[in-house]
Amino acid sequence: MYAEHKKIPLKNIEVTLTHEKIYNEGLVNCVETNARLDLINRDITVTGDLTPEQKEGLFRIAENVPFIRHFPNRL
Repeated sequence: MYAEHKKIPLKNIEVTLTHEKIYNEGLVNCVETNARLDLINRDITVTGDLTPEQKEGLFRIAENVPFIRHFPNRL
């Protein structure tokens, strides 16, 4: 919607999410011995005849999208 509104020649957007459970040394004294944190990495690839400013605008918008709200409460 943003790209259409701004007439940005965006051809495709690919978003890749990776999820892993990591141990946090700060949780050493935690009651649960297997306590781990969820780490979600996001990689965004845009294609099209875009200027650096247009790409920056798209990535700025992406930073404001709370994608985590679409996940269940427990990963």
